[in-house]
Amino acid sequence: MDADIVIRGGTLIDGTGSPGRAADVGVAGGRIVAVGAGIDGRRELDASGQVVAPGFIDIHTHYDAQVFWDAGLTPSSYHGVTTVIAGNCGFSIAPLRPESVELLAHTLQHVEDMSFDTLSVGVPWHEFETFGQYLDAVEAHGVTLNFGCYVGHTAVRLYVMGEEAYERAATAEEIARMQAVIAESMAAGAAGFATSANPAHNGDRGRPVPSRVASMDELRALLQAVGRSGRGVLALLPGGVIPYEDMVEVWPQVSCRPLVFQMNLEEPFTLNTRASFRALMDRPREQRIAAYRDPAWRAKAAEELATGYVFRWHKLSVAESPSRPELANRPVLALADELGVSPLDAVLDLSLADDLKTRFWSVAANDDPEVVAWLIPRDNVLIGLADSGAHVSQLCDACFATDLLGNWVRERGVMPLERAVHKLTGEPAGVYGLHDRGTVEVGRAADLVVFDPDTVAPGPLRRVRDFPADGERLTADAPVGVTHVLVNGVPIREDGVPRVDARPGRVLRA
Repeated sequence: MDADIVIRGGTLIDGTGSPGRAADVGVAGGRIVAVGAGIDGRRELDASGQVVAPGFIDIHTHYDAQVFWDAGLTPSSYHGVTTVIAGNCGFSIAPLRPESVELLAHTLQHVEDMSFDTLSVGVPWHEFETFGQYLDAVEAHGVTLNFGCYVGHTAVRLYVMGEEAYERAATAEEIARMQAVIAESMAAGAAGFATSANPAHNGDRGRPVPSRVASMDELRALLQAVGRSGRGVLALLPGGVIPYEDMVEVWPQVSCRPLVFQMNLEEPFTLNTRASFRALMDRPREQRIAAYRDPAWRAKAAEELATGYVFRWHKLSVAESPSRPELANRPVLALADELGVSPLDAVLDLSLADDLKTRFWSVAANDDPEVVAWLIPRDNVLIGLADSGAHVSQLCDACFATDLLGNWVRERGVMPLERAVHKLTGEPAGVYGLHDRGTVEVGRAADLVVFDPDTVAPGPLRRVRDFPADGERLTADAPVGVTHVLVNGVPIREDGVPRVDARPGRVLRA
């Protein structure tokens, strides 16, 4: 069997959970054409001493906007990811009417930490309105990875109700129109429907995002529209109107990484659930600074942080301070004790001294390693929640796959390597109906990754300014042990070097 490319000399872990075995893989015409020995090819990629596996699948991304200015969907493509699902939490950027572009951009700015200026100039808003037109635009621009996307509840509500989507319940006529929009989106190829009732999701002017304003009756009606399409995944973020106890027969998403934000007080995401901070969202910067200086505001904020879900000050530390670089990694409680002030006063005073440029590590959740070690190998639990493409100035968990393989499999031994590969590939492919991907079999799409199991690791995080409008982000662009990555048979990484010009990805229309 002649092939365009032969991946030779590796141990094949095929994504089914079966034991690894010595086998070469032949690729031609974007597909796997041979698995085994004796494969001839025009080019060879050396996999000696390494693992050959299906490309990894990231089911929880927010690359909806970034796909237009970063076709490589970095850093996901550096870490062996070959397929992503966008539109999570109900925040697709289509359908969208022209008059709602600014409103949606402000929503994404506050709830997903996306720069308003970057969104304004980086997305070709004029190229689409309906969800189908959005997928057409992504396809026309080209993408390095395979790209699927939910149609989002917040976007649908804004499309039908405009600004009032933030303010009130939908009428029966509006719900019927939303059902029609969802049906049209599903017919155009949406991967499913996503919504959020998470109390932390506050958008424009600090208001609950539109999906949180919806009633359970509205949600049920919209889910029926998806059901009538006969396919697709429903992604529900419970809380509020969606009680956890009502969730049955589901695939929970879990993360192998602690949820750690690097925030500052210009956009304090982990504090915006409290009324005092929420009221400052969309206020001019000078008003925010004035509030931080005001003793009355401080007293009210301190009271809110000490009641209900008490803020975990012991999980907050200084990440970087321009005026006091020696404070890096210093716990806030220790700093407050040294200064003889409250933790809130310590954070506010240091931030004001730094013109709000101080950054703090805020550990929000998922930080009990014993619980994480118990969760991630479980049956019927999906590895997800990377939020790739969101909160880009505050975190970067797009490197979750290399973290799982290095930290949790090799170092901690929480599951066999074959099991981990299955949970990154075959398992999500089966749940999302990606029947052409997720396993290494003759006839399947040639989405493949070659990695060194002895060294694979996510590498360091670093802060860069490479987004439109001088937008900044944290990125993990130097993974360890990821040698080759192919998408639809085209190498997008060879011998550890990315090929950023390659755009072999496909828009996956369900």
